[in-house]
Amino acid sequence: MLKRFPARNEIVPVYAVIAFFIQSWTIYKLFWQLPSLLNYLDLGVITGLFSYRIAVSFIESLIVLACLLLLCLVLPAGWLKDMFVARGTVGILVLLGLIALFWNLFHAREPGLAMVDFAWIWLIGAFSLSWVIAYFLTKIKKLPGFVFGIADRMIVFLYILLPISGVSLFVVLIRNIN
Repeated sequence: MLKRFPARNEIVPVYAVIAFFIQSWTIYKLFWQLPSLLNYLDLGVITGLFSYRIAVSFIESLIVLACLLLLCLVLPAGWLKDMFVARGTVGILVLLGLIALFWNLFHAREPGLAMVDFAWIWLIGAFSLSWVIAYFLTKIKKLPGFVFGIADRMIVFLYILLPISGVSLFVVLIRNIN
């Protein structure tokens, strides 16, 4: 059963890409909203809001990684496990990019429940397209090495994101205990 999962040194770079994408998007949105939040909230409430959002984005990135590892468990080894870093990184980047595109296209026009009608169609299409692109792009000879290099360099961001996530989880825990 454990032979179906990729090695730990292949999981960490893919997680670094996932965490960088999700948590940097969260931090970007928080800093974009910060000037208006400063007008009517005090610093303690803003810190709590920041902590909750970072904690949720940390959990989201772990869920995305768990789904990717579940795919490794279900799919044959030649589809994902053998080139986990390259296919996982490309697939996740395309998938998360298409989800961000969906959010930007439809949230401004039809926020709320009307957006949900299109979400399942978009998600199934995005999931299918991302893995087709990931499978065929990794057939190009030099691309897997290039993608592995980028994913390996993203590990540096984990030295920043993991402590921030840990502190955020601690703040959320303390706020919910009191």
